[in-house]
Amino acid sequence: MRKRIFICILVTAMIFNLSGCGTSEQNNNLKGENKKVNYYEKCNKLPDASDVIDYNYKSESTTVTGSSAGTTEINYDVNEPSAEIDKYLKYLDKNHIEYKEEAGIYQVIIDETIAAKITTEGKTITVTILPENKRVSSVVEKIAIGQTVETDDYRIVLKNVKLTYDILPADTSSYYNHYPAPSGKVYIDVVLELKNLMQRNINDDDMPEITAIYMDKYNYTGFIAAEDGSSFDTYGDLATPLASIIVHGIIECPKEVDTSTDSLVIKILLSDGKTYEFKLR
Repeated sequence: MRKRIFICILVTAMIFNLSGCGTSEQNNNLKGENKKVNYYEKCNKLPDASDVIDYNYKSESTTVTGSSAGTTEINYDVNEPSAEIDKYLKYLDKNHIEYKEEAGIYQVIIDETIAAKITTEGKTITVTILPENKRVSSVVEKIAIGQTVETDDYRIVLKNVKLTYDILPADTSSYYNHYPAPSGKVYIDVVLELKNLMQRNINDDDMPEITAIYMDKYNYTGFIAAEDGSSFDTYGDLATPLASIIVHGIIECPKEVDTSTDSLVIKILLSDGKTYEFKLR
């Protein structure tokens, strides 16, 4: 009987010991060796939304690879997104932080750059904090057809902007690749002549970012395709140093964007962080 009691006591002690172990990170936290990351420290001038938003729970993550490396997202699950965003915007006002709304996205401006974005999807509010190397100027300049703009990486000339149902390469004399618009869709084709000024090949990650804003509230993002004779290249190296190519910023939109007379604005974000705007109508 004593032997059984001893074994029970031993097993119970082992269970308590195991349950108290946790992970090494948890143990370090208990010792005070590791502190929980404050994601708002990545932009210390940005007020913490957690101070004013009533949320059920939140999650945080930072992208570590790819073109978005260093970008931090803080997600808040809330009951009333519009009311909670309004609270945060008033909090930004109180702290003298500038912001502007564009196509349903609030852009937070710090030191004349877009440092963060606030978006909603369903009942989730997301505060996206951009790393310093991804922040772009909040100043938008106009660009016209035929105008040349230069950065340290490339020189571009805006050749044409049009709505089309089929994007064709320059050479259609025989076999060729093209981009026919899906049923019910139309393309905005933003044509640029681009000269590579870098001392290495320019690739798809280096290309300008093209977006369209319809009716001042609907935002559409495009992709870049470089002409290659009778076809298009979208990935990898697109031009050698000092070579010039024709690139298409291809933006897919609903067909009504073509048939409507409402406003349609194209934005071109270049590698120096400056945005250029072309008003199609």
